[in-house]
Amino acid sequence: MEKELKSLNDNKTWDLVTLPVRRKAFPNKWVYSYVTGPKLSDGDQVMEKARLVTRGDFQREGIDYKETYAPVVKFVSLRILLTWAAKKRLKTRHWDIVSAFLHGVLDLEVYMQQPQGFSDGTNRVCRLNKAIYGLCQAARCFYIRLDEILKKIGYKRLAADWAIWIRHDGAFIAVHVDDMAAAAENDRALDDISTVFGEFMELKDLGEIRDYLSISMHFDSSKNVFLLSQEHYILKLLSEYGMDTAFEVQIPALESDKEK
Repeated sequence: MEKELKSLNDNKTWDLVTLPVRRKAFPNKWVYSYVTGPKLSDGDQVMEKARLVTRGDFQREGIDYKETYAPVVKFVSLRILLTWAAKKRLKTRHWDIVSAFLHGVLDLEVYMQQPQGFSDGTNRVCRLNKAIYGLCQAARCFYIRLDEILKKIGYKRLAADWAIWIRHDGAFIAVHVDDMAAAAENDRALDDISTVFGEFMELKDLGEIRDYLSISMHFDSSKNVFLLSQEHYILKLLSEYGMDTAFEVQIPALESDKEK
């Protein structure tokens, strides 16, 4: 929780102010989870995570937010890009954008109560400068900021998919919320993306694309293809719902079959 608050303060997410007349300050809550998988550092097995989330269900459309839509990369577009990267033997890279939504700038006045357990003892409230998690427009604010940054570093948004950006040298970037994948002719071009983009947002470098959106990806250099699999994700779901020890059959039962 302290780490999350430090991130919020470093990003200047809010200013403590007196609540204006006829305005409401939304409550918030802490959400706890355990993180596993490729987003962890080498050697880590599990990480405890706390996220401060505002109660966006208290927001009023037209007053506290307007547009909420934010594009994410289409799966069919992702497969096409991987096919192109395999054919051209491009280098790939996967990044996680740290505290992604906190980089989105709000265009409306939004107020939130002080974080639970970390109040300064006054009646002041948080006037949000950034799109904290839980706000209805958080994803859209982040996407607008992301588009601005990528344009600054020479990328142009693809007309057919608004979550893909390309550059004149053939490098491309695909984004799904805070998961950013890229491909380029060499590692130097990818390092440039990491360096230049990192001036605006903090990135966690996850290396070559191996696991993206719960899809395991393996490049077969002998055939110049990416092999995609969701076996790990499927087994995880089966375990979560207690079906990992279920009786196996080759085909499901017919709907017309009746119990005897």
